[in-house]
Amino acid sequence: MSEVLFSDAADLAIQLYKGKDPGFPRRLGFWVERLGDRPLTSIKAGDIEDGIDVLVNKPRMVLRRNEGLVDSGRAITGSTVNRYCATIGTMYLVLATARRLPRGLVSPAKGVKKLPEGEARTLTVSVADVRRLVACARLSRNRKLAALIAVGCTTGLRMGSMQSITWGDVDIDAGHIDVHTTKNGRPTRSVLPPWAIAELARIRPSRPDDHAPVFGPSNPLKAFRTALDDAGLPAAWTLHHMRHIAASVLAESGAPLPVIMQALNHKTPGMALRYSHVNTHALQGAVARAWK
Repeated sequence: MSEVLFSDAADLAIQLYKGKDPGFPRRLGFWVERLGDRPLTSIKAGDIEDGIDVLVNKPRMVLRRNEGLVDSGRAITGSTVNRYCATIGTMYLVLATARRLPRGLVSPAKGVKKLPEGEARTLTVSVADVRRLVACARLSRNRKLAALIAVGCTTGLRMGSMQSITWGDVDIDAGHIDVHTTKNGRPTRSVLPPWAIAELARIRPSRPDDHAPVFGPSNPLKAFRTALDDAGLPAAWTLHHMRHIAASVLAESGAPLPVIMQALNHKTPGMALRYSHVNTHALQGAVARAWK
């Protein structure tokens, strides 16, 4: 397979890929555009680093209703660049597992230094901030926005998972939501505090259809940004920041790592740590309590 082109190997990897990441083919397409006509065995770490240089200078594109993909005016984050690099590693792993790589050939991304990710995920946010945001969201024309924010910020569920929730998945009396479809393929049960349950109860129909969606597929980003502005919170926050908020508030409260892992449905401690950076004051308090 020494003369197989990178593009052919990438096509084969996409066919063989059995993972849960829907973005794998798209990210691999970036590398095919750059390296597709090169022999697979000729790709080196320097080629990946050159690709990183291109990525860090690319604008971050966002999908907006009636506009399609548009330039957000912000750069791609370090975590996104790292996912592009990880895609190369996944491609080589898939091919190696299927015994379609020359013996001894390793991923050229191996050893390439990752970009820092922690800063973008460090949030200083309080329960009062979230409650104020929810209160502002109640004034929105989107009558479900307050409940969506309450659920997102307290459970850490991704938007895709929240949009899949039906009323049959919600147990108001027990205070939890069962999610059958998650990014990592595992179902999960999310527990909500009483005030978040109350927000869900506000929008529940008198006779809910178990199969009816609670939030549905609509994109509430515009209404979310208005609520952020009204609450005096950072305009740069996105809907995905609700997941970071959930982990950060849990971490600042002193919740142990296994609890944060369970709340965010993470398989590994490393993933939970990426989302659960505590601010300096919280860390100082924890150290002081431990060593008093």
